[in-house]
Amino acid sequence: MLKTGSFCIEYIFEIKGRGIVFGGRIVDGFISSKNYLRIITKNKTVLLKIKSIEGIRHSRLDNVNTGLVLDETVIKLDELKDLIETPNTFEIISCNK
Repeated sequence: MLKTGSFCIEYIFEIKGRGIVFGGRIVDGFISSKNYLRIITKNKTVLLKIKSIEGIRHSRLDNVNTGLVLDETVIKLDELKDLIETPNTFEIISCNK
């Protein structure tokens, strides 16, 4: 596993037909699809595969965030919201899983 960057998750939501999206910003490094977001808590480590990266534009033109769309949902939205306190920064890694 190789760390490629860090991502700050500011909010989590679901788009029907697309999946769970982590909204936030890239803190450092780079992120590409097929990378994994590594979430480490006291009880477990979860690897979530990134399906795509989308720009999220708000009503303020200067406020553009990044959305990481998950490839497969191995965990439900409610479980993620309980697992992750937002905002919080997590590692992005490249690995052969």
